Amino acid sequence: MIKKENLIIWKLQFINKKMEKKFYILLAIVSVLFFKSQSKINGEEFDWDLKKEKEMKIAISDDYSIYLFSVISDGIVGGNKIIARKFDQKCNFTNAITEEFGKTVGTLSNFLGSAEIDKNRFVIFTEEYNGKAKKKEIWQYVFDRTDDQFKSSVVATYPIESAMKSGNTYVKFSENGKYAAIINDRYSTKKTENTIDNTVLDLKSLDKKWEKSVTLDSDYNEMEFAVTNSARILTFRKANGWKQSYKLLQYSADDQKEIPVEDKLVLKSLYPFTINDNDYLLSFGFYNVPRADSGDFNYAIFMNLQDGAAKVTKVPAFSEVSINEIEPSAFAVKNSTVSTFLNIRRKFVPKETPGNMFPEPIYSYGPKAYFMALSLDGEVKVNEEYSYDHMKGKLGVFKDQDVVYTATNGPGDVKLFKYDPNVPNSRPKSIGNQIIVPTNIKNVASYETIGNLTYFVPSVNRVIGFFIINNEKPRMFSIYNWIK
Repeated sequence: MIKKENLIIWKLQFINKKMEKKFYILLAIVSVLFFKSQSKINGEEFDWDLKKEKEMKIAISDDYSIYLFSVISDGIVGGNKIIARKFDQKCNFTNAITEEFGKTVGTLSNFLGSAEIDKNRFVIFTEEYNGKAKKKEIWQYVFDRTDDQFKSSVVATYPIESAMKSGNTYVKFSENGKYAAIINDRYSTKKTENTIDNTVLDLKSLDKKWEKSVTLDSDYNEMEFAVTNSARILTFRKANGWKQSYKLLQYSADDQKEIPVEDKLVLKSLYPFTINDNDYLLSFGFYNVPRADSGDFNYAIFMNLQDGAAKVTKVPAFSEVSINEIEPSAFAVKNSTVSTFLNIRRKFVPKETPGNMFPEPIYSYGPKAYFMALSLDGEVKVNEEYSYDHMKGKLGVFKDQDVVYTATNGPGDVKLFKYDPNVPNSRPKSIGNQIIVPTNIKNVASYETIGNLTYFVPSVNRVIGFFIINNEKPRMFSIYNWIK
């Protein structure tokens, strides 16, 4: 029989254990809330090679694991590598997973493109061609965060005449993120017909949606390619020689048609998007006629790809000769308005020196970015600069359902803008800037954030990015609860 005093002691011990358990649970909750309430987290330094590593992207990341992808593509065996860097919740580098490509002796390789497939997978495409074997292979390397492994496979094989006559291969992604198009423009001469091999993949399953080769006349050469949201291929063609004649061709597995283009109008870029399930095109270009200005992107071309109806508008802000590309992103069609954000890439060629008679051109983004809004018939209603002085690098763009957020980066801070296309006549609005410099780092002479390396985790309201101090090693930063 249990004595009364022992029963009392047992009950007190039981109560204490329950209280202790509740205390630890409460402590854990408070710790998480406290951690998340800290507006900024700065990770430790890590190594990367900015001169060699290209196409850096943050992808397939959540609140606990963050992945930074990059590619080193030297072309020769032993010089090609895909790098997946992993970071923890506190923005500290943990490890790198690498995958070499183009490993066969005698094979030349190039990086072609990359994209996020879903929350767990990221794909990289490369070309690997061998003049002796007279073939070109297109490889896909799929990284899966569930096991932190790469899986590779050949998705297409094309014939080539030699390593020097292997043609050009492109990978284009549709604006809606559904398709990846592999477009192989074979080597040809003025006396031979142009053959274009096309393989369109469903980007989620990576299965082939359609595949065929198209033979075109030799009087024209292909200048630009794109894939529409309906998985059709677009190519803009220019007549050979001095003839000022241009064609826009659209084709799929089942059909092919020429879309009329205004005489002497040159489309320097092709960016298809969708209005009410119909394909449209936004392009920037110029008229190939004698002109006072010399910019190649000073006209906006808005085209209905069903009938070729086009609206051409001069955009004086884009008349600068240094503009090398205008890249629209985050298209939205709401309230009878088409809106998009424009990254401006510029080309600068350094002056010749005795030690460098043929200097390599330098490409850069900034110091301006633009918001453009058009009517459904293509009239440019708004084209406004909304960055700020000394913007560095590419505009970071991410979406949370319909709402678009953009990040511009200055010498020492990040400025975030919010745009809601559901609000009539809305504009991007600043929701504040953040100084990212850690208070515990002394002697900060220079500081730079990296615009295109900006990522948003909507489930926990977290913005992630990278910065460099004193032109040395990079660090990752993150900010919770910035977006409200």
